[in-house]
Amino acid sequence: IFRENPDVTHVVHLADPFPHSALQAVPREKDVPKAGMIEALLEQLLKLKQKGGFVPHFSYASSYEVYPYASDANINPLTETQTLSTPSSLRGATKIIDETLAKLYFDEHGIYSVGLRFFSVYGPWSVP
Repeated sequence: IFRENPDVTHVVHLADPFPHSALQAVPREKDVPKAGMIEALLEQLLKLKQKGGFVPHFSYASSYEVYPYASDANINPLTETQTLSTPSSLRGATKIIDETLAKLYFDEHGIYSVGLRFFSVYGPWSVP
């Protein structure tokens, strides 16, 4: 894509940004379309950087499901600095993997990205 479109300035990866009750995250498997897309995009951005090209801004969808499930309506608001050790779903666990990969590509290769933790907007503190 970048070779054919050198004027690309932004890449936005919104695959599966919202929760769907009928869909669950699948294990990361090679050659499975849902698995590994963020890795493929980060790898393409790295190749572009290694060739000396302009690296587009990269944004991707994460999820509120990276946070532990909050059953208490009187909880404090969630924060970006909250520890992400126990996600509320399997999908949340895969989003933590995506965020970890993005951070590693920044730490090791300087590939900057922004992860957007989408929330549903209902319920106390906007947590369903």
